[in-house]
Amino acid sequence: MDYKGFKKSDNKIIENYNLEEIRGLIVDNTWQIEVGMDEIITNYIKPEKKDVFKRIILNSSIMPLGSKIKILSNIDGFEKKIISNIQRLTSIRNAFVHIQVNENVSINLNKISFNSQNKEDDKVTSKSWQTMDVMNSNGVIITKQTTDLAKEFFQLYTPTKSFLNNFGDI
Repeated sequence: MDYKGFKKSDNKIIENYNLEEIRGLIVDNTWQIEVGMDEIITNYIKPEKKDVFKRIILNSSIMPLGSKIKILSNIDGFEKKIISNIQRLTSIRNAFVHIQVNENVSINLNKISFNSQNKEDDKVTSKSWQTMDVMNSNGVIITKQTTDLAKEFFQLYTPTKSFLNNFGDI
């Protein structure tokens, strides 16, 4: 992918990205999934004016991602697992775009003695992480670790993108 003047990150560890970078990666990768979906739909429909079909009919303002998923569900040979992956990727993307990230702090106080001679016994540890309150398909709100959602996204992204890229070759 050409980043047109933007420096591509060489970071490979999710925990090392900041929230804005993760959001951007998730939005960009979901867009790449949608482009692959558009290509498959266009090749399946075989419109006379391909560019117009893609630019207008498949425009996200006219045809949302959910509608494109329904079209793919009706194409012979398109795996149901990939449909499920795309739905989950979209759900995670929506969480990162629309849901506030909460900061939480957990403090673990070890044995503290004001008269202690051993500083190791007086150690106070704390850990900070971020969570998101995400509604599941049953309408129940569940608190999820932000990094866990990001990891799930990227685990689903790779095989889904690969399938979309190779669908016409199957």
